Amino acid sequence: RVIGQPFNRVAGTLANLLDPYLRHNEQHNEIQIKSGEEEKTYEISILPISSKNQNAADILVTLHDITLRKEKEQELSRHGLIMSAISKAAEQFLKIDDWVQNISNVLENLGQAADVSRVTFITELHNVNNSEDKNIRYEWKALGVNNASNPLSQITLPVVVNGLHWASITFEEYRRERQWTNMELEAFQTAASILGAAESRAQTIQQSNQRQLALGLLQDIATVSLQAENLVAMAKVSTERLAKLIKADGCYLTLWDDTHKQVVPVVAY
Repeated sequence: RVIGQPFNRVAGTLANLLDPYLRHNEQHNEIQIKSGEEEKTYEISILPISSKNQNAADILVTLHDITLRKEKEQELSRHGLIMSAISKAAEQFLKIDDWVQNISNVLENLGQAADVSRVTFITELHNVNNSEDKNIRYEWKALGVNNASNPLSQITLPVVVNGLHWASITFEEYRRERQWTNMELEAFQTAASILGAAESRAQTIQQSNQRQLALGLLQDIATVSLQAENLVAMAKVSTERLAKLIKADGCYLTLWDDTHKQVVPVVAY
């Protein structure tokens, strides 16, 4: 029923969109057609068909829906960008011992690569009673993001250090609802693992430095104590060095008088 019908009647609502392509020779292009909230990508082919019996060539117009293919290409491209940002983050974390110095750049690179509105990283510190004590928050957000509004889509992943939940990283989208793909989720999990590894490395370096400091102070205590002129002088040096060793506000050395059953103060620092 469409053969011989006018193009505008056959194309319907697409007539105005396709009309500019009909004035050229053979070509292949991609066009986006929006219907309501949905936008589809089509591959359009224009092929002139000439005939000896016609003065003007007919035109064959072919539309091929390639929306899924384009979405897959975008997904692969985004995954590559995220993994590149993660690789860069790993390099930055390895250059210095304190990951805090690079966290802002890392969150910015991750947010831009993932094409999200905001990335938030929150560490969870606990006191000696293992109750929540203090959270430290770092974030990056794209231009125009309003903190007062709620995200349309978000995902939060734990950051684990030495088997403990140490922090969390959240990716948020404010512009549209978003379905996170498996590749994105895997990439985000890799990012969380890199952050956990950075903190684990920082803790290991800190512990190593503390051990080296402790060994140095203990050796210093032994050396100076042996050189002391008397017990009081040795005790004074020992208490001072021990206080520095454990980072104490004060240190006291006492003796026990067994005869009078009482404590005898010797020196205080």
